[in-house]
Amino acid sequence: MEQNLYNSLKDDYDLFIEDLTKFIQIKSVSNDKEKISHALNFVINLAQSFGLDAKTVCDNQIGVIEYGTGSQTCGILCHVDIVDAIEKEWNFDPFTLTEHDGYLYGRGVLDGKAPCLIMLYILKYFKENNIQTKHKIQLILGTQEEIVWNDIAQYRKEYKLPDYGFSPDGYFPIQNAEKGLLDLAFTFDKVNIEMIKAGNATNTVPSNFDIIVDEEEYSFSGKTVHSTIPSQGDNAIIKGCKQLANEHSHFLFSFVNDYLSDSYGLKFGLRQDDVVNDDKNRTTIVPTMIEEHNDELFLSVNVRLAHSNTYEKIIDKLYEIQDNYQFEFQEFDYIKPIYIDPDSGFIKKMSKAYEEVTKLETEYIFSSKTSYAKAMPNFVCFGPILVDSEDTSHQANENIKEGDLLVIYDIYFNAILELCVK
Repeated sequence: MEQNLYNSLKDDYDLFIEDLTKFIQIKSVSNDKEKISHALNFVINLAQSFGLDAKTVCDNQIGVIEYGTGSQTCGILCHVDIVDAIEKEWNFDPFTLTEHDGYLYGRGVLDGKAPCLIMLYILKYFKENNIQTKHKIQLILGTQEEIVWNDIAQYRKEYKLPDYGFSPDGYFPIQNAEKGLLDLAFTFDKVNIEMIKAGNATNTVPSNFDIIVDEEEYSFSGKTVHSTIPSQGDNAIIKGCKQLANEHSHFLFSFVNDYLSDSYGLKFGLRQDDVVNDDKNRTTIVPTMIEEHNDELFLSVNVRLAHSNTYEKIIDKLYEIQDNYQFEFQEFDYIKPIYIDPDSGFIKKMSKAYEEVTKLETEYIFSSKTSYAKAMPNFVCFGPILVDSEDTSHQANENIKEGDLLVIYDIYFNAILELCVK
């Protein structure tokens, strides 16, 4: 069997691309329940066609695909939901898988539809070759990863969790430490604002901000990137509020301009002058969306917590200033930082697999992103973004190198073999 362990996806590559094409076509944005259900059932039906045990649970919010038996369970946590795409910013239709110059383009191709199908095709190979396991393999599919993880919260209440595992939701080699996450929602009065809309996701730097205030119409443009790397984007909300605060009186404009314009919380008392590599190691505070409903405005702010005391400082400051800026706020998601010891047995096996395939030494990553690994205990983030490959998740023209697919497949194949078979 050893000679067939690597690049086994080659035999199924055309079929894999066909399935990925169909998967990308499903516009499974997190808040679209119909499309989310379509995407989840697409994967579950595909798994069943491969002869795998597969079902949906938690009112069709979670998919579970299992293979093998054993005294322990290795979990692999993926997601079928995506962030939306502003089609005018793309060079290709974001919901059509497009090959161009050795890259595959499409919303979710990197985050995280291709990784999800790679895991499924590995289980397909195991099933077809009757590979016996020492640990059960459990592929868990979430549907709300890009927003609030209510799906996983329900699953945790109702089902036994895996003993250990990983999520293909970030970078190789191994992300064993991650920043914490805090999502805040602010409510302001809509007075003098006839229309307002900014951003498309709570974890994305917004590239659009349109507003009509005091009968004047404005449109601000920026550059979309993941909210964990604000310095690489151009935040349309910050840009707009800087101008609007000088031209119109509204607490929303003043608050953003006074407290959120630097992305690193200086006004919250988070002096981080001794930290290098701003986005990776600093706490970031990023306004991401503005919406309106009836007579109220809603501002979403995404915070990535690098240090243990930052949560308290931010919340205390907001209570201190909320009367000055006339807002109400609520915390609708808070996840503490994670750290898993690299000497843990399962991490050592993953490290071995990574090194055997890539011939590179494993480095352990402290990540600014909140990966799906935070959703379950004793999980780490493991790929799919290779060293020296670009992270285009949440961006226009999201893509993955075609040549990377087989390497990624081999790493995961070998890792699952190390974890559950050998």
